[in-house]
Amino acid sequence: MAIPIPTFKSTGPTVSIYVPPRWNVVISALTHKPYNQLVACDWNDHDHTIMTSLFANEWLTPDVLMRDITNNNAPELVLLPQIVSLQLRVQSYFSKSQSTSGKLLREGKYSSNQFRVVTVQGSQRLDEKVPEHFTVLVRSALA
Repeated sequence: MAIPIPTFKSTGPTVSIYVPPRWNVVISALTHKPYNQLVACDWNDHDHTIMTSLFANEWLTPDVLMRDITNNNAPELVLLPQIVSLQLRVQSYFSKSQSTSGKLLREGKYSSNQFRVVTVQGSQRLDEKVPEHFTVLVRSALA
């Protein structure tokens, strides 16, 4: 029997990522422009609570890793293998106003369709005992 693999679907400003059981996921976000940007990653924790990680940058800092402001400014989010599948939702936001940043960007009027999601299977950073794993890099606000 073939091992299920992650699948991706883009709808407007949202990229949905289906993560089968037993997959390890590492998510990072990278800025592209000098203005304020936010990448939101939501998922259901065992079909109950919606969990959220918010990656933000600092004003005038293009081309650097964004920090997860909901997780002690971590440069990445690591989702360990689960016994159930996960449905991740990735969205990107931006503002050219210095005073609109961080969580304030999570409104529809700041939504961006101009972002890329790049995935790499088999990241070397993870334990080799975990055979099914991939890395997601979100390149935000390309406009």
